[in-house]
Amino acid sequence: MKKLFLLRHARAGSAPSGKSDLDRPLTEEGEKAAHHLGKKLAHKDLLPDMALFSTARRAEFTWTNLVQGAKTPLPAEGSDWLYHATPHDIITHLRHLPDTFDSIMIIGHNPTLHSLAHDLAKSSDHASKLAGSFPPGTLAIFRFSISSWQEISKDRASLEHIFFPEE
Repeated sequence: MKKLFLLRHARAGSAPSGKSDLDRPLTEEGEKAAHHLGKKLAHKDLLPDMALFSTARRAEFTWTNLVQGAKTPLPAEGSDWLYHATPHDIITHLRHLPDTFDSIMIIGHNPTLHSLAHDLAKSSDHASKLAGSFPPGTLAIFRFSISSWQEISKDRASLEHIFFPEE
């Protein structure tokens, strides 16, 4: 069994003057929400084995605040490709991950994460929870009945948990 955590970065502010979209910082609300989510995931024993985050500042700082809340160091890697990734790009990348990781968190952006989460949840009883929106700080956790990441496919996904930032 493999698990995929799809986390949209926490609430972000505007880019500083003269800076790009990549430089948008988290708001104070976003920092607190990511920290709280880390605490909640640690309490429920739902932390991933590894994380891949977009190198946009808001995604990286979402991870940093989540780990601080969890009070557990976890391996992570910034990935430039995640900033412009499509759902297909993410699935393709997952197929090349080592099977030593049973759970992976992807921290990225909309519309990609919402689209992927919605597609993966289509066969789930909880698909309607993802039909409307995927606001900043939303996390969807999917379980796949597979033994290798090479086998990952949408029809083998089951939505296990969804956390919205206001919860």
